[in-house]
Amino acid sequence: MATQHLSPADYVIKVFGGCIRVAEAVGLHRSAPSVWRHRGEIPTSKMAALLDVARRRGLDLTAEDLIQGRDVEVVEEASTPDTGATA
Repeated sequence: MATQHLSPADYVIKVFGGCIRVAEAVGLHRSAPSVWRHRGEIPTSKMAALLDVARRRGLDLTAEDLIQGRDVEVVEEASTPDTGATA
């Protein structure tokens, strides 16, 4: 299985289940996590709130993830063999 490195913002968005859920979790406008993704970092002023919500929800998020991001496993799709058949 292959791995892919996610930036801190990408990992947070993945763990929470999307930009809107991240924004709602910490009381921000729904576009804020997208801005973080574009910048490649999470504002330090939001890190404690993210960690607190993640802990209460049982999400896999650490302080290190908020600074360095995380390597995640990527499931590669199996390719369909070309049978040569035509319709």
